Amino acid sequence: MQANYASIGGGASNTASGPYATVGGGDHNTASGAGAVVGGGGFDGTNHDGNQATGDASTIGGGIRNLASGGSATIGGGLNNTASGPGASVSGGYNTASNWYATVAGGDSSTASGDHATIGGGGFNTASAYAATVPGGYQNAAAGDYSFAAGRNATANHPGTFVWGDSDRCGGEFDRQRSVCGPRLGRREPLRRRGGYADPVGGGGLDLHHRRCDVPR
Repeated sequence: MQANYASIGGGASNTASGPYATVGGGDHNTASGAGAVVGGGGFDGTNHDGNQATGDASTIGGGIRNLASGGSATIGGGLNNTASGPGASVSGGYNTASNWYATVAGGDSSTASGDHATIGGGGFNTASAYAATVPGGYQNAAAGDYSFAAGRNATANHPGTFVWGDSDRCGGEFDRQRSVCGPRLGRREPLRRRGGYADPVGGGGLDLHHRRCDVPR
């Protein structure tokens, strides 16, 4: 179905129903938002499950079963990705970006639900606060505004906190409402210690603390 200067380049069972919407090709793809674009995809050699660009000016490059429902949202490809926030973007993998300009670059089962939140990759990570960041790793959570969590099972609950975790199951956690800043690391505790959080010290540095992991292996 085509309407209002919408276009379909090829493929099978595609729909371009929004004004000036475009589907380049592929299978069972839908571009229903105004000016929405689906480049292709929708078939992985076994499954016929198309992409849907329902937000105005939204874009999906390819992949299968992706949904770009936010205005100007973008999905590059991958599987089962959702970009539902205005200006949200998911480059690929299997992820969700659900708030204004939230971004997930890749990885698996991660969610950037904070306004301007970012996840670089990894798996099962969450960035749920304003401008919160998880660069990658596994099961990290940046839940405070401007917080940063990296590694494994690191949790940054409060604004401005910086938390990392290593291979220990408990990772690192910061539960006190303290802002962390400074141009250098004081390194008053050895970096070889497993897991922990960064805490401010005098002179603009950071004091590194260890959070003991008592979880049985």
